[in-house]
Amino acid sequence: MKTYVHRLYTENKDAAKIEEIADSLLSGYTIYHTKGRFEGTSEYSLILEVIGSLHDGRPLLEAAQLVKQVNNQQEVWVTTQEIELTVI
Repeated sequence: MKTYVHRLYTENKDAAKIEEIADSLLSGYTIYHTKGRFEGTSEYSLILEVIGSLHDGRPLLEAAQLVKQVNNQQEVWVTTQEIELTVI
């Protein structure tokens, strides 16, 4: 089975609310608290990551729509990449 890493990139305006959204839609995820820049301005960011099948990324698209509304953002990015996964 092919394995994918799916990531949602957003501004960290309300981490608790974003985690509530993620908890309601995703069975498991990793959240990274990061700092980025947008249009020359530094901002705190969040990356939600899900590893699984291609299908496992679909709920992340729904989460992105909700996060976009909560954060009042113009854009929320979602990426998907095929990876090689080794479980030890």
